[in-house]
Amino acid sequence: MIALVAICLVVLLGFAALAIDVGNAYFSQRKLQASADAAALAGAQGLPNNDHAVALAQQYSGGAGGKNATNGFEDVQADVTLECAPVTSGCSTLNTVRVVEQAHVKSFFAKVLGVDRFNIKVHAAACLQATQVHLIDDNGPCPAAVGFSVQQRLKPANDSTVTPSNGGPMPTGTVLFQLFGPADPTCNGTPAFTDTEPLSGGHAAAVNTSFLASIPGSWRWKVHYGGDAHYGSLDSSCGSENVSISNN
Repeated sequence: MIALVAICLVVLLGFAALAIDVGNAYFSQRKLQASADAAALAGAQGLPNNDHAVALAQQYSGGAGGKNATNGFEDVQADVTLECAPVTSGCSTLNTVRVVEQAHVKSFFAKVLGVDRFNIKVHAAACLQATQVHLIDDNGPCPAAVGFSVQQRLKPANDSTVTPSNGGPMPTGTVLFQLFGPADPTCNGTPAFTDTEPLSGGHAAAVNTSFLASIPGSWRWKVHYGGDAHYGSLDSSCGSENVSISNN
């Protein structure tokens, strides 16, 4: 019976190791990944000053003394490098901060199976394009900036053209048209009318078949481009409609 209990105990501890230790290792990996993402984003904000970018990434990493250091890890190592991620079709300057973090996580029940700790390793990369930073995958590219050209019409029926930069491919995705009433001069509240239209050849037009602006005052609009695999998102400014409604 003692031998049988000992054998069963090893099996039970093995199941406990699978459920608790492996689960804890995956949870720890997600925490380490979050710190690496934060470090890469912080470092990208320091570009194009390369030394400042590396210092910021280390400062916000999960390494010893970093702002995102957490308990539960042993010997966290954070390595920071600068790279040139393509912006659409080309790349000429160091615009990307890459962070690799490694650490060890102690095991609990897995020790009975000879596993004292788990080794985890995560990667993160963030790039700077114009004034925006973006998390990117290992292959990039860094989202490029786009420009807006909007033509206003009544009801509304606005036209929007999203133009590529750096000779990149034609932007795809959707454009969100938003109309705001006179009580919202900054376009920060809930829009009175919205319409989402797909881009075709970089162009989209709002279609309104039901909404009628009837409240007196100046109405305003705002347009949002959601971005795609090559380009980042962009919001237009809060602009006035061509028509103001008066109850005179």
